[in-house]
Amino acid sequence: MAMQEPVKPFIPPEARSVLFFLTIALWLASPSATLAQQGGSPGPGNNGMLLLGLRGLDPDFWSPVHDHAAASVEYDFPSQITGVNYLVGMSVSWDRRSQVEVIQNRPITLDFEGRVSELILGLRKYFVVTDAFQFYANAGASLFSVEAKAGSQWTGEVSASDAGGGLFLGGGSLVNLNGFLMGIDVRLMGGTEVGLWDAKGKADYIQTAFFMGMRF
Repeated sequence: MAMQEPVKPFIPPEARSVLFFLTIALWLASPSATLAQQGGSPGPGNNGMLLLGLRGLDPDFWSPVHDHAAASVEYDFPSQITGVNYLVGMSVSWDRRSQVEVIQNRPITLDFEGRVSELILGLRKYFVVTDAFQFYANAGASLFSVEAKAGSQWTGEVSASDAGGGLFLGGGSLVNLNGFLMGIDVRLMGGTEVGLWDAKGKADYIQTAFFMGMRF
């Protein structure tokens, strides 16, 4: 009798993403004793940052407004209990484009707009190379709302909106000049699902930003 191969359990992609982000979050929340052994730091003081950058969303769902400009304000502060910094922030990203569409055999210029607003809550872990140069990693949850608009002066404007949640993961490097901070931040968000008009898609993104801030 032929041997049957064992059946492998099916793990949905969404569950894999959640497990991955939870693993990173648990690593960030490791005790301060382990943190010290790995050369990390709970974060020297409170840090406020203004981030300006570019955010790429799924072009199959968001086109033609999938390349967003993004602006964020973030604040993190240390906790001696977890050995990492707590992170809270707000962000908005947007894109506006115009393109010509043929409607009833007539070329019409349509204006499109996409917008994503976020509230983020998470953890940030610093790695101090020197007093002037540091790395960090962060992860957490995002509560967001999305809005899309399309129309012209001939057809009028239609809009749709939705809200949801997701998980983000990222990191960056910074230079500390006597309390003035500047650096680069890279992050991605996943595990989202939104509906606009009759279409289902995602608000997942990859973002690269330059930031300036203060440590106090």
